[in-house]
Amino acid sequence: MKNSIFQIPRLFCLVAFIVVYQLNVNAKVITCSNGVVAGGAYSNLQSAINAANPGDTVYAMGSVNSYGNITINSAITLIGAGYNTLGTQQQLSTLVGDIYLNAATISTPGAAGAKIIGISMINNTLNGSDTTIKNITVSRCNINTIQVRGNGWTIKDCIMYIIYLQYNPVKSCFIANSFMYYGIRDQYSGFDNGLVIDHCIIEIATYTIKYATFTNNIFFNANQSGDASNKYDTYDNNITYYTSKDSLTQGTNGGSKNIYNPPYNKFFASGQYTSVGYGSILSYDWHLLSTCPGHNASTDGTDIGVYGGAYPMNFTGASTIPQITYLNINNAIIAPGGKLGVTFKARIQK
Repeated sequence: MKNSIFQIPRLFCLVAFIVVYQLNVNAKVITCSNGVVAGGAYSNLQSAINAANPGDTVYAMGSVNSYGNITINSAITLIGAGYNTLGTQQQLSTLVGDIYLNAATISTPGAAGAKIIGISMINNTLNGSDTTIKNITVSRCNINTIQVRGNGWTIKDCIMYIIYLQYNPVKSCFIANSFMYYGIRDQYSGFDNGLVIDHCIIEIATYTIKYATFTNNIFFNANQSGDASNKYDTYDNNITYYTSKDSLTQGTNGGSKNIYNPPYNKFFASGQYTSVGYGSILSYDWHLLSTCPGHNASTDGTDIGVYGGAYPMNFTGASTIPQITYLNINNAIIAPGGKLGVTFKARIQK
């Protein structure tokens, strides 16, 4: 039995090309791999990004090597192999350093409208350069820090250390089905009337958040009421867990149907009771038990937490494009005019 690392990126690209082609016949697909056996058109990710035009898709294959820091200057879609690839044959994630989202210049259209999917940035930062970096979508990524500097951002199905809101006021920002193990902080005055946080697990707390809406979240080992700078927020159908009773609606904050400190043995399927970091997050099952009062108790009738709502958490980081998990070359030697026999398995991502 012989495995071919070279064949996996090529087949992955074929599937990806078909999907993207159907969505936009005018866009092009650019592939990149810096692995030992490269299967992409580029081996340097920055070069691949520089070759892309707005609306194009860049695929960065999984690799043992980091692609390093990158700068995005146009509204491209960047897709990686995910951050937790244990279920795949090669088990290669797409590792990237810092990502910089640049504003428009005379020579570049700017990163507003860009999409980033399936990228692993365990100790690194996604950084918008200024308030013109709007309508960014970040999904299925593992990122240490996100610095949001423009309106219209959507962050979903991500694992993050912390999110910094670095613009004022926040007119629109949607954070959904994500795990933040150090919370959210507004670094300015906190006028966040357009900020919605839905179906997340939030450790520690949020800081200086005002006029925001929190729905269907789990404040895990947190102290949300301990920061008096959180004001005029609305909390509906949230849970505080493994903390002192945390009155989410204290002071100027309002809301209803919040659940405070349910019994520990009737909560997560196999979750932790203390604060956890990235490595531990992947070791537990964060589904709610049927005995948990948060089961089917969200505003939309699904579970409170990361598995409810419209974007149930996927702890692999793989995109929704079908992904090859196994490939085998059945006949290593082929006679002239013969056929290559290939066996492969793939899975549909939810």
